Amino acid sequence: MLDPKLKHPWAYLRFESHISVTKTTSKRFSFFKNGGSGNWDITIEFKWGASTGSWGNAVLISQGGNPVRITRGLVIFQANRPDPGFYADPTPRDNTEFKQYSSYLDDEVLLNRARIFSKATGDAQGRIDLLRVATHEIGHLLGLSDDYVGFQSYCGPNPYCPIEITAPRPFAGYIIYLEFGPHVGDRWGDGGLPLMVPDPPVGERQLISGLDALLIAQLSSFNSPNLGPAPPF
Repeated sequence: MLDPKLKHPWAYLRFESHISVTKTTSKRFSFFKNGGSGNWDITIEFKWGASTGSWGNAVLISQGGNPVRITRGLVIFQANRPDPGFYADPTPRDNTEFKQYSSYLDDEVLLNRARIFSKATGDAQGRIDLLRVATHEIGHLLGLSDDYVGFQSYCGPNPYCPIEITAPRPFAGYIIYLEFGPHVGDRWGDGGLPLMVPDPPVGERQLISGLDALLIAQLSSFNSPNLGPAPPF
């Protein structure tokens, strides 16, 4: 059983949830006006199965509204996962299995690009953090999906695409480069990677960065993202 008790996993929009996955679990998330540009309800189902990704994948089921946003999706966790296997944290709110926390700023602007717990101990050592996989796949269903019209309006069929941030969002003119997936491309090379890069790091827990939140706000038409530190789990 997966019981990550995801609370506030995305910093720029607030929601609370309690997820317990055995076969299939459905959860409705509500996003509020403090993110800008109106309210948004999305239902996300979670299940174990034959994922198209090594660790998991997100499937867009429906979208709609004005502006158009994703309204229903499915996260599939890889049941036949390869080595080194998952770490399913029984106490995900405290991050105590990780002994180091690092925060990285972008090279161009004063924007957080990575928040990472590392130096894993115990069962977390040498494994892929399942909480990171869940939060990453939720990120795809918040807008970083090539089936989503908000994404297509910027990139069309091109999986390699620059996203320019526009006003009234902060850091207007800043460009986030995407690569196949779609995911955020690694242009830093120092290990300080956003949550929405392609591959999960072994023995680390990536949290939502300001860059991740800003990107999703741009794609999903939210004007006032909160780019500060994510609230604790």
